Amino acid sequence: MTGTLDTESVTMKLRKFLGYALGGLLGLFVIATAGFGLGIAAARTTKPAQVRLKSLVTHAVFGVGLYVCALGVSDVLRVHA
Repeated sequence: MTGTLDTESVTMKLRKFLGYALGGLLGLFVIATAGFGLGIAAARTTKPAQVRLKSLVTHAVFGVGLYVCALGVSDVLRVHA
């Protein structure tokens, strides 16, 4: 069944993706910012909401870049296989 769209499969993949993304952000906010001395979720900074938003946007752009790169690599591998 190639070429068909299985909504259950797409939903499960989306849930898995969101789980990893949210888990990564939680780790970032709880572990990384505290490790850098900024407190949990950058609470010790002068503008914690701004720091959190910048971190969220930065990681989202990085994730999109990884996805686009993976699409390109998979396309190249499919052509040369």
